[in-house]
Amino acid sequence: MVDNDDILLKDFLQANKQEVADNGFSRRVMNRLPERKAQLLSYLLSAVSLVLVVVLFFVQGGVGLVGSALREVFQNISFSGNFSSLNGTEPWTVAVVAVVLLFMGYGKLANMPE
Repeated sequence: MVDNDDILLKDFLQANKQEVADNGFSRRVMNRLPERKAQLLSYLLSAVSLVLVVVLFFVQGGVGLVGSALREVFQNISFSGNFSSLNGTEPWTVAVVAVVLLFMGYGKLANMPE
């Protein structure tokens, strides 16, 4: 449903439309934007930080810790036959957290500059 006030406002604005002179405003704004070098440095630091975190994860044995935690969860589930043996932790919670972390990591990697 279209409101009568909306129609009146649209007609008024259309009838009183005015062009504003630029007078070099756009050029001045573009000249004041940060340089691409600073943006490139930011992307470079992000990439270096990501590589450092991944390397430290592997060097400090993060893969083994994650693997043993997952192995323990699956053993508890397989031996008990139900999901209540995870000390109150729902397995769907673990799955949702894992999926969210994977998507966040993929989003970060996909948004990195080429």
